[in-house]
Amino acid sequence: MHRISPEVVKVWSISFDALLQNPDGVALFEQFLVTELSEENLQFWQACNCYGNNAVGNGSLVAEARAIFKQFLVQGAPQQVNIDYLTLAEVSRNLEQADGNLLTKAQRSVYNLMSGDSYKRFVQSESFQQALQRANNAMI
Repeated sequence: MHRISPEVVKVWSISFDALLQNPDGVALFEQFLVTELSEENLQFWQACNCYGNNAVGNGSLVAEARAIFKQFLVQGAPQQVNIDYLTLAEVSRNLEQADGNLLTKAQRSVYNLMSGDSYKRFVQSESFQQALQRANNAMI
């Protein structure tokens, strides 16, 4: 982790979005998620953020959507995330006609899960408190 001001770390404790916008915050949060065996949620959220950024034409978008589906959404996926059946069915049904919004609802579902659950435990965790202490010590 780079040298980070205590103010930045404190903002992470009140804003999940601020945490997700900071590479050091994301790295710290992912380390925490590994301990909770739920890092796939963040990795899926990040994959959705990147979805479509490098696509050239609809065929490329479909291939990218299929890869994300296979990695995170299909039953038994290597990093299967937990989303509701209706959202999963909608993604599956529209996979071959993928557009830039195909994964939006699934991404929002995982975001809500992280922000309402994992994030709350994260800001109370020893790893977050240590990061805050390190930031405070670096400023002395």
